Amino acid sequence: MAVKKRDNIPPPPKTTTGKKAATTRPPKAPKTRAATAVPAKDFKIEEWSNETSGIKILLHADSGMGKTTLVTMAPKPAFIGTDDGGREIRNPKTGKKLKHIPGVDTFLDVRSALQASIYDDYESVVIDTVTILEEWAEQHVLDTITNDSGETMSSIVKYGWSNGYKHLYDMMKLILQDCDALIRKGKNVILIAQSTPHNVPNPGGEDFIRQGPRLVSRKNANVEALYC
Repeated sequence: MAVKKRDNIPPPPKTTTGKKAATTRPPKAPKTRAATAVPAKDFKIEEWSNETSGIKILLHADSGMGKTTLVTMAPKPAFIGTDDGGREIRNPKTGKKLKHIPGVDTFLDVRSALQASIYDDYESVVIDTVTILEEWAEQHVLDTITNDSGETMSSIVKYGWSNGYKHLYDMMKLILQDCDALIRKGKNVILIAQSTPHNVPNPGGEDFIRQGPRLVSRKNANVEALYC
């Protein structure tokens, strides 16, 4: 009986016996940009003075002790008021009312006022008071920063692990950065604060109490130390 030839029979698969198996090459790493060369500064040594920059002063005392009145005698002051106490104050030498920036009601308002280009005719910028400003900063933290779960907090302590106070510390640091920019432009910056007693641990003896500005003073978020 004759066997019929089958057409289109596929060839047997090729084996790789004795040959190295093909490997997949890893993708090429993306090309990185060359680092931008930083021009070298031409340093020199000169007299260290404050002729081209302003100074920063923190003034604190109890209510009614004349803090704002004293600051009216600073060189050409412009006030950023966080309350309306300054409207009744007069310069004791000239009898003139204070110059202030109206419409400052929030933490961001204070930052905007500090950054504004409105101080050409003034030599000193005054925040009266940073004690109230810290309260505004705390509210700004609650309004803009959630906890690790994305929840809005109703109190600074509810962030847990002192995170709320760390956020507050960072907010108050931004104010000092704005102040430093003014100082570099030759403006004086005067920060007025209420006073309060602070307990001071003393490793060499008994703890004691000292008077200081009424600002948050915690181990991991010491706004008072930051401003002093």
